Amino acid sequence: MFIVHALPRSRTAWMSAFLSYGEWQCGHELSVTMRSWEDVEKLLRREKFGTVETGVSPAWSLIDMTFPDVRHAVVFRPVEDVVESCRALDISAVATYDFDLLRRNLRYFERSLQRIARQPGVLAMDHTKLDSEDGCRRLFEYCLPYEFDRDWWQSLRHRDIQVDVVEYLRYYHQHWSEIDALKRECRSVLRRIARENSNREGA
Repeated sequence: MFIVHALPRSRTAWMSAFLSYGEWQCGHELSVTMRSWEDVEKLLRREKFGTVETGVSPAWSLIDMTFPDVRHAVVFRPVEDVVESCRALDISAVATYDFDLLRRNLRYFERSLQRIARQPGVLAMDHTKLDSEDGCRRLFEYCLPYEFDRDWWQSLRHRDIQVDVVEYLRYYHQHWSEIDALKRECRSVLRRIARENSNREGA
């Protein structure tokens, strides 16, 4: 299992397609479909599977404590570039952006990405490296148990693969209370694990 962490508008949908190769499948933004910690555990136990996520990085420590074999990669994009990319999107059918709030949230997630990137063995790269064969090779061979397939990369390198942002936001808003409940449950699980570890160390 692998997780690629990134900010939005960082070619996450493209990476999901690129890393769906051979017997392996790579999801995209699956965290919004999770409704309980049990759902998360089932996802993280899947074989020959990975996912690209923009909202999971704050929960990295919980995932690492419970599933230490999960591989993590980080793809960075400057916050202001993400803001400008979002500014170009027409989401008026479902929402309007508060750009000050958006920047604060993105910087919070960026700090989470930086914490992950500092961990031993984590692959960290700038999203511009996805424009190069070498950068894509590094990501491909880090996440997957295959040698880089140049023909596969060539078939995808110029494709503009994006999610329907309006539909994504509509889904998120419709299920916000369930998503927020899962965040609270994850914090509770993290506190429980921390207490259990503390008790074992003190025994």
